[in-house]
Amino acid sequence: DAVDCPEWIVPFRVFKSLAEEYDLELVLVKNSHEFVHEYMTKPEFGELMRKLGALGDGNQGQSTLSADEWEAAYLYLSFVLRKRGESDGAGRRAVHRNKHGKMNIAKDDILYISNEV
Repeated sequence: DAVDCPEWIVPFRVFKSLAEEYDLELVLVKNSHEFVHEYMTKPEFGELMRKLGALGDGNQGQSTLSADEWEAAYLYLSFVLRKRGESDGAGRRAVHRNKHGKMNIAKDDILYISNEV
């Protein structure tokens, strides 16, 4: 696997707000299928994705994703953030961090998903 780590669902408005707190601007956001189809046709990006092991094993045009994994990838977003400039951190909203530096999450920021029918 390219990445083996926990995943969380975050409402995009919350993600964008957090990025802005750290002086990051959203440059691009696309569904992962759209992103792959657009950028894999560009040699410099395709080669980078292959080196990272994100979609393939290094062989041109070969993917290590199964059909089911590719179908699930549709649920993901690809995004690009850019730092707006050097920041000393003074503009960050300290009220959202506790004394241990952990993020405080409001009840409205939590999205519950149930598989019950």
